[in-house]
Amino acid sequence: MNKKKNETKKSNQVESGVAYLKELWKSPKGRALLFFGFYFIFFLVLGISFRASASAPQKNLTLPSQLQENANYSVQDLVNGNYQFTYQENVNGVSKELTGKAYNQMKQVTNNYGNMYFLYSGIVIQRLNDVWQICDNPFYYRQILEEGMLKKTLDAATFESKTLYQNKQTVYRYQISTTTLWDLYQNEKIDIADEPNIIEVYVTENGQVEKIFYNYSSYDTYLRKTPMQTYFTVSYQDYGKIEAFEVPS
Repeated sequence: MNKKKNETKKSNQVESGVAYLKELWKSPKGRALLFFGFYFIFFLVLGISFRASASAPQKNLTLPSQLQENANYSVQDLVNGNYQFTYQENVNGVSKELTGKAYNQMKQVTNNYGNMYFLYSGIVIQRLNDVWQICDNPFYYRQILEEGMLKKTLDAATFESKTLYQNKQTVYRYQISTTTLWDLYQNEKIDIADEPNIIEVYVTENGQVEKIFYNYSSYDTYLRKTPMQTYFTVSYQDYGKIEAFEVPS
């Protein structure tokens, strides 16, 4: 019996409260009170939630820069400029491949059709009509094959992840903005909001760079002013085993 009385009492209190709110709503002053009361309760709950989350124990986070410092590889073999390489590009579905060797900042390169190029001191020469002549660079972006620029590019990139595979190969994934690439490649400052470009460095169990993949679609889209899908892969081998070769004169 007492339980029923209590339930009836609570029901009457709720009804009285609802009726009181309805009365307040009828007048401008009452509506103002309801409005400020609602916001007071809202910010009170928000403040309590914020304090609770701030007081919760924090996890130890590993910053990207710390991960980058722990990268177990070096590009010094590349910077030394003595290796064989295979260069592959895919631009909007059109593929191209060149193979070559590097020695003392010079490169001897052959394309799909057997045409040979020599690259040295910023100059490219090709044999045309039995005469070696200066020609265009056969690479879509020459900077990708420049050892000094490669190191600058990786230094400027932001570390994203590190993945170890069962074959003991490790892949380091980086992001680099078009703004940063433009500064490096074009030597100009720009400020744009863009999708990041991707660089993946494939490293052997011995810490040697085996392959580097580039997704430069964002940079190329900004450069060409049209949507581009631009990918490059450069594979490296035989570090330090290339013998000197002469550049034709």
